[in-house]
Amino acid sequence: MAVYQIKGSYFIQAKQWIDEKLGAGSFKRLMLEAGAQRADTLLPGTWYDVLPLAQALAKASVQMKMPMEDLSTDIARRTAKNDLTTLYKIFLRVAAPQRVLSALPKLWATYVEFGEARILSNEPGLFTGEGVGFPAAVLDWACGCFRGFLPTAVEIAGGKDATCKILERRPESKDQYAIRFEVRYRR
Repeated sequence: MAVYQIKGSYFIQAKQWIDEKLGAGSFKRLMLEAGAQRADTLLPGTWYDVLPLAQALAKASVQMKMPMEDLSTDIARRTAKNDLTTLYKIFLRVAAPQRVLSALPKLWATYVEFGEARILSNEPGLFTGEGVGFPAAVLDWACGCFRGFLPTAVEIAGGKDATCKILERRPESKDQYAIRFEVRYRR
């Protein structure tokens, strides 16, 4: 069975977000119900299995009557605000939105150990990209990550009114999916 891992910084933001919305200890409870071995000590630079997280977020979305993709968008936005205003602050000070978006494949690989992010076009004010190699169990999660992280990164780099829209979800094979999306912003 394939292992799909992401960095702990997203897990930390997910824990804080869920505990704020559903009460202290909710994240740990949901993760343990989803089969995670541990859910208490989370380190930002450590890799964690995303499948139990996706299951926990799906349960949280049902409890909150909020689509999973929207929930993931909120958490990805928080992750970007936290990480990009601390870890990557110097890079973003000198990078324009178009340059930040040109780093999408590297940014994705920094946070996610599966799938791939690709650039289809990168014009000032309009970026089109795709993510490939996603199992169905994390498709909504991945869409939310693009929708939350990318507009936040663009705005931190000086873009205005940034939005990310999912244009297409398509099967690549029996159990793998691709996502095509666009980011629009003003300079």
